[in-house]
Amino acid sequence: MSGHRIALRVALGLLWGLVMAVVFAGIGFGALVAGGYLGYVLLPRLDGGHDIGAVLAVLAVAGVALAIVVCHRARRWVQRLRLSRGCDTSATATVVWRDRRYTAGSRGGSSTLYTVYLSWCDGDERTGERTGERTGERTGERQYRFLGDGPDDFATRTRLGATLPIRYPARRPHRFIVDIPYAPTMADLFI
Repeated sequence: MSGHRIALRVALGLLWGLVMAVVFAGIGFGALVAGGYLGYVLLPRLDGGHDIGAVLAVLAVAGVALAIVVCHRARRWVQRLRLSRGCDTSATATVVWRDRRYTAGSRGGSSTLYTVYLSWCDGDERTGERTGERTGERTGERQYRFLGDGPDDFATRTRLGATLPIRYPARRPHRFIVDIPYAPTMADLFI
C-alpha cells in the first residue's frame, strides 16, 4: 500500500471517529434533555413529582445504550446506502488471499483485522462487452475489523477460493463493494 493511501486511510478513520464521537454525544445529550423534560415538566404535572435523579439516570443509560448501537451499526448502514445507489457494474470475485491480524489488549479485550484480497474479471471476455475503461482481470482488497476473533460465518464466506458478489460504479472498479453482510472499515467504503 502506498504512503498516500495509508495517509488517506488514517485521515478517513480519524474523521469517522470524530463523526461517531459527535453522534454519541448528541444522542447522550438528547437523552439527558428528554430526562430533564420528563423529570421537571411532564411527570410533576401527572402525579405530583418524581425524583429527577432517577429519571435522568435511567434515560442517560438508555441514551448511552442507543448511542453504542447506532455507532456499532453505522458502517453497515453506510454500506447499504452505497449499494442502494445503484452501482452500474457487478461481478463475481474470487478470494485469492485472506490475512488475519489478531491484537490482544494489555487490559483485556482483543480485535481481529481481516484483509481480504480479491480478483475478478471486468466485462465479458467472450463477447468483448466493455463495462469499464478496459476489459480484463482486476484485483483489490478490503479490510474488516471485529472485536474478538470475529464471526465464524465471516471466515467461512471469505475462505481461500470462495466467490463473492461485488458491485462498483462504471469506470471506477477501485471503489468496489463486497456484497456480504459485514461492513469493511470506513476507509474502504470511500477510497
